[in-house]
Amino acid sequence: NLADTFFGGKLGVGSTTPLAQFVASSTSYIAGIFDQRGTSDILQLQDSGSSVLVVKDGGNVGIGTTSPQALTHIYSASSHATLRVDSLTADAYAYLRAADGQQSYLLFGDQSDDDVGGITYDHSDNSFNFRTNATNDRLVITSAGLVGIGTSTPNYKLTVNTGGFSVEDSATNFGGFTISSNARIATFSGMPSGTTLTTASLVVNPSNAGDVQRKIF
Repeated sequence: NLADTFFGGKLGVGSTTPLAQFVASSTSYIAGIFDQRGTSDILQLQDSGSSVLVVKDGGNVGIGTTSPQALTHIYSASSHATLRVDSLTADAYAYLRAADGQQSYLLFGDQSDDDVGGITYDHSDNSFNFRTNATNDRLVITSAGLVGIGTSTPNYKLTVNTGGFSVEDSATNFGGFTISSNARIATFSGMPSGTTLTTASLVVNPSNAGDVQRKIF
């Protein structure tokens, strides 16, 4: 409708006072549709001739890149690539919503490896899995809150598989204890009389006091 078009260096569609080079305004219809029927880009936004946002044929959106590799791809060649979510007066959320029984991934990669690290939530058993150096099961938290280090099937509040663990004062290396990878530590409600413990073993609270064996680590 030519009556809706205002000339004077600016074009207004549905507006007689456009505040930009092009303004489309409507209270009854979609303000604008870009329908690209071929294989070229659907939309490009440029700053001084350089593309800052592109919508590719098929729908992938690139910010800082003209060849997005996912539905949304943010790229920076010279500074931090940042995705920021702000809320001035309420909580801020980031959702990863998978299909029932599938997995949600938060991956950490570099130019050599897309997923060298990551966090996975498995919706089939409601467990967390932490990945480092391209190896899964570095640390696992089950749906029951059991924690496994080096194992995906912890049986206790904390299960450490191989390597042992240490509790010590960072300044003096005293004030704690160390259990090495060949040590044994366990708690029994009862232990057969005459049981011989292996080197560097510790049994806590056996039913027969005579069965206690103390060895120096």
